[in-house]
Amino acid sequence: MDTKPKPVFFTPSRRRWRLFRSTLLGSLLLGIATLVVVGWTLAEHVFPKMPILQNNESAFQKLSSVDSVQSAGSGNNGVPKGFHRHLPVAAKASNRPQIRAGFYVNWDAQSYQTLRDHVSELNMVMPEWFFVGNQGELRTDIDNTADSLLKQHPGVAVVPMISNFYQGNWRGQNVHRLLNNSVQRKKFIAQVLNLLNQRHYQGVNIDFEELRENTDETLITFVREMHAALHPKGYIVTIDIAALNSDYNLPALRPYVDYFMLMAYDNHFSTSAPGPVAPYPWIEYVLEDACRQIPSEQVVLCVAGYGYDWAKGGQGVDVSYQQAIARANRRSATPIHFDNQTYSLSFRYVDEQGKRHDVWFNDAASAYNVLRAAEDYETAGVAIWRLGSEDVRTWTYFARDVSRPALASKPLNWQQLQTVPALNSVDYQGEGDILDVKATPHAGQLKLEYNAADQLISEEQYLTLPTSYVISKVGKASKTMVLSFDDGPDETYTPQILAILEREHVPASFFVVGINVERNLPLLQRMAKAGYEIGNHTTLHPDLTRVSPRRLFFELNTCRRLIESITGRSTILFRPPYNADSEPDKPEELRPIALAEQQHYYAIGESIDPLDWQVGVTPQQILQRIQQQQNLGNIILLHDAGGDRSATVAALPAIIHYYKKHGYRFATISQLLNRPASELMPVAPVQRAALLTDWSLVELLYYGQHILGWLFLIGTLLAIARVLLLAFLAIRQRHQFKVPVESYQGLVSVIVPAYNEELNAIRTVESLLSSTYSDLEIVFVDDGSRDQTYNRVHQYFAANPRVQVLTKPNGGKASALNLGLAHAKGEVVVCIDADTQLLPDAIARLVALFTDTTVGAVAGNVRVGNVHNWLTRFQSIEYTTSQNFDRRAYEQLNCITVVPGAIGAFRRTGMLAVGGFTTDTLAEDCDLTVRLLRAGYVVKTCNEAVAVTEAPDTIQMLLKQRVRWCYGMMQVVWKHRDLLFQWKRTSGASWAVRWLALPSLVAFQFGFPLLTLVAELQLGLSIFTGSWSLVLTYFIGFLAIDTIIAAFAYRLEGRSLRPLLWLLPQRLIWRYLLFWVLIRSYANAIRGEVASWGVLKRTGQVWLPDQSPETMGSVVVLRKPLNTDGRNR
Repeated sequence: MDTKPKPVFFTPSRRRWRLFRSTLLGSLLLGIATLVVVGWTLAEHVFPKMPILQNNESAFQKLSSVDSVQSAGSGNNGVPKGFHRHLPVAAKASNRPQIRAGFYVNWDAQSYQTLRDHVSELNMVMPEWFFVGNQGELRTDIDNTADSLLKQHPGVAVVPMISNFYQGNWRGQNVHRLLNNSVQRKKFIAQVLNLLNQRHYQGVNIDFEELRENTDETLITFVREMHAALHPKGYIVTIDIAALNSDYNLPALRPYVDYFMLMAYDNHFSTSAPGPVAPYPWIEYVLEDACRQIPSEQVVLCVAGYGYDWAKGGQGVDVSYQQAIARANRRSATPIHFDNQTYSLSFRYVDEQGKRHDVWFNDAASAYNVLRAAEDYETAGVAIWRLGSEDVRTWTYFARDVSRPALASKPLNWQQLQTVPALNSVDYQGEGDILDVKATPHAGQLKLEYNAADQLISEEQYLTLPTSYVISKVGKASKTMVLSFDDGPDETYTPQILAILEREHVPASFFVVGINVERNLPLLQRMAKAGYEIGNHTTLHPDLTRVSPRRLFFELNTCRRLIESITGRSTILFRPPYNADSEPDKPEELRPIALAEQQHYYAIGESIDPLDWQVGVTPQQILQRIQQQQNLGNIILLHDAGGDRSATVAALPAIIHYYKKHGYRFATISQLLNRPASELMPVAPVQRAALLTDWSLVELLYYGQHILGWLFLIGTLLAIARVLLLAFLAIRQRHQFKVPVESYQGLVSVIVPAYNEELNAIRTVESLLSSTYSDLEIVFVDDGSRDQTYNRVHQYFAANPRVQVLTKPNGGKASALNLGLAHAKGEVVVCIDADTQLLPDAIARLVALFTDTTVGAVAGNVRVGNVHNWLTRFQSIEYTTSQNFDRRAYEQLNCITVVPGAIGAFRRTGMLAVGGFTTDTLAEDCDLTVRLLRAGYVVKTCNEAVAVTEAPDTIQMLLKQRVRWCYGMMQVVWKHRDLLFQWKRTSGASWAVRWLALPSLVAFQFGFPLLTLVAELQLGLSIFTGSWSLVLTYFIGFLAIDTIIAAFAYRLEGRSLRPLLWLLPQRLIWRYLLFWVLIRSYANAIRGEVASWGVLKRTGQVWLPDQSPETMGSVVVLRKPLNTDGRNR
């Protein structure tokens, strides 16, 4: 009986393992070589030649370098002849506080950037947040982002402006309604005070301009009332005053104003002739005038950070320093001239329409001289109008004391002002949607002369201008449209779009995403053969404003190599994801375009964007949006992938018909540029061998991914079908189960094999002796344990005639069971593990089913008895939802393949007939069960017969146990492989064994778990390919069904659902553990070594509760070790 057949998979030779290792090593080397080739290909800087696009400004006539603009600003600039300044006598450094303020506006993004970067160099900010409404009421427009930033700097006083610049215009009438209504004034001031209290501001700045008052008394009254309300609360009142403006009675206002903000600019303004905005002599004159009327310590001198650009015959528009320099960088611009009388700068240029422009502006040198004037007149400080418009070099000295005594002790490092940082602005030239980067930002250099006597910058010469982005826009054409599609190709929508285009005979351009190309190679080949233009839309569709230059190179080069390997042609067309605007204006948006041009790409923008990607958009909305934008440009942006694009497909015919009806023609981008198509999609510049290698790899990835994708889909569907089938069968088993009318009568032998089980063995035997089935004998077999298992059990039960204690040399579990079987006398044999304890009625319930003579074996219900950490909780869930649940279902088809060794009953004559337990597998219980099925016996389950076992509570022990189980099951399936899909029945095994049970083991235990990592990769890749919703639907659907079935399995056993709170992490983590177990098992099979049933470290922490199986929930953990020194009671 106890034969010694060769173990399944065993081989004395190492040839199989060496062959496997050689194959694995060869595959690994091949994979490394492939990666090297791929890496070399992707890193190679081989780009197609770029055609030169027409320069739209080449026809402009360059002006003479002689700057006649000076004449426009010459003269006294409003300063009376004979004016001489009268400065206070400054004998020593003053300790007076120096205000360093800035005006903040919501409507310029650069204003916030400047505030963010330089708030530490300010001690006062006057944000344009309070307004006088049309009825004289208080209106607010508070920038919460700036407000939060300022609250992080408590040393900076926040003094909001109260302005009558409302709804785009100066509204003197609004101020008139406020000033001439005492009730309205009181209400207005109360609202202001309430806001100051709520927001913790430090005061207000009154900025009323273009007033319509006949007397100054109304303004004085308002300021006096504001002062009376605010000053007792500790708030300051400031007011902006225009230079030399009689609207402001300064002596009368003085008692009620803390600081007068002297706006010493707009000497020349938008509606005047061109000239300096804030000439230095004029600034001194207005300072002198103000300081004669009010003390200089109440004056804050406002510095102009801006300039004006006057087109000939038109009004001037204000320009920031960066905008002025961007205009000075035009090909048609004259050199910048520094006027050493006014300390102002000027130049001329010609625009695209041939119109001449005069530009006057200020820079850091101009501003420094203004600060010096403020210090010479001992004013309270200075304020910049407005933050974001100034030369950034101003901040190198703005916060410091520039008075004469301070400069004498610590001179200004004026040399650092000779380098001008690159500009963040962008200068667009020409018209069209194709962008050609002509220049990128670079720092500028200039030469300064410093007058040490006056402590002023007296001369300035720009040697090289700081540059911004200069981008030429080309491709404008009349009555011509280009259809462009982003994000594809897509297996659903791209073929539909191609069919429409072919039917309508309309060309188009497709900007493809590399990862979608790799999934849809035939579609790209179809587009190329049909003559459609193909552009690069990156490989993974990232936001390029957030990636490094190296990542950008990878994104573009990888996609280009894909296109080249599939079509044989390259492309110089590029469109950045998330930013296809034809006029991007942010540095982070422009940087990818400039870097892409270094890789020989032209950025293709769009001017017509119907936002067809929006969820819920309709075809009618897409068409309507395009109609509203039809005069904005020539290129329409649509999408053929990345989501549900059915609305785009439905709208496309209507879009085509609309434009055709209105006399438009559809063209390609090459036609828009009047260039041959071969220049935009030239022959791939890489060598043919490299191209062939790339093509082979791409094809391999394409078909490999599709095969894996189908396997994933098939596996998911099969798993769902299997779970639903098992649920149906389990329900039927529950309803059809009947307790036998006659109970089994006869001796029952319980065999307990053990190896190193000294902690559990005695308790296990005691639990058996407490069984309600009385005619019982116990055969305990020690398989050569190295601990005291045999001695303790033998000593403890020596006087009990119902217990036989045997020992033998170690030979494995099967041999121990066979020894026990040889000494067993009962017709029914119950086999349990030594770490398992049975409920008192478990044996009686098990053997009751043997009244049916066709029953060869009955499986019991195993539960985890030491649930005390996450690992044992996971195993508890698995025992209930997988093992026990599967056996319920399989009983209906008589295809239970495993009667568990922890608790199982067998007919002794059947066991002997099929050869008992064999030693050629580690899963002796599974092997015996299958042999009984082949012999025609019926195998049943009794879930009411409950046993609790000690599960491994460490990952190391769990993996050791599961590798033994998995490897043993592999051996059994291989041993009985002739049954797999056996068409003609040659044994007693049912069709369900041949077509369901064993194939399920192969598929769901040995096959699909290997795809765990592939499935995760598939889900991850689906996020980039746009198919994530479908993959996620399958995944969530399977989890939902699995959860329902798990809850059903617990309910079948009458157990609480609380443990299922761990179900999701159990399912996610468990499969990775099983993946490792499966790899180890395959390795063992390939090595062909003899494996043993192993040793698991036991804790003995299992306690059998005194509960019936109907009410039993979790199992109590024994906190104290069992006393094994006593005798059996």
